[in-house]
Amino acid sequence: MKLYTIVSLSLITLLISSQISSGNELIYGSSDWPPWVIESEGEIKNGIDVEIAKEIASNLNVKLKIIKCPWARCLIMLENGQIDITGSTLKTSDREKYLHYINPPYILQNSWVFYLPKGQGRLIQKHEDLYKFKYVGVVRGNKYVSLFDTDSKINTYPVTQEIQLLKMLDLGRVQTFISQETMGDYLIKNEGFQGMFDKADFRYSVESPVYFVLSKKSVYANQVSEFNQIMTQMQKAHQITAIIEKYTK
Repeated sequence: MKLYTIVSLSLITLLISSQISSGNELIYGSSDWPPWVIESEGEIKNGIDVEIAKEIASNLNVKLKIIKCPWARCLIMLENGQIDITGSTLKTSDREKYLHYINPPYILQNSWVFYLPKGQGRLIQKHEDLYKFKYVGVVRGNKYVSLFDTDSKINTYPVTQEIQLLKMLDLGRVQTFISQETMGDYLIKNEGFQGMFDKADFRYSVESPVYFVLSKKSVYANQVSEFNQIMTQMQKAHQITAIIEKYTK
């Protein structure tokens, strides 16, 4: 009986110690998503979202731990509580089951564009033109625009990272791919693809709020109001605008 009590107390102590340890760092997870998340030498070190996450951690007076994971895997880890937060997330009913959306959103308007080989921009004049392509490249796990995401007539080809789509388009393995315009333009400029692609005449320009999110299984889940306050203060102080302009101007 005494041994059982000692073992039980030891397990409880270990569990509490683990929770306290976890509470000393904020775990941020993402895949390479420049300029929002930029990987260098195999590690994620900077980018718009990374700088925002660092500021959130600083306001919470904890260390930021960064984990690199493919986006689909990141979502699973958020659902399981292995990751505390991430950014660049659209609100969907399935994600709301396991995520707190940190308010307010830090991006309100999004332009989703299609890139094609040079001289072929006019091939996509309307949504239905996407049906004629053998493959339209996408990033696995991403949500784009409802009209696009739910249209089973579009033959999509999923990959794990955006940079793969540029390489596959260059090699003719996909005929076009969809991308958030800021990211697509950044990659083309910085990864040696300048002058090789055109944007389609057709695009989705929609009010599409983008959020930082907090796992409902995070040790910080009961502090969501504090995260909201930090995000509000950062926006009022124009910190987020300054960070975005640092990477896009």
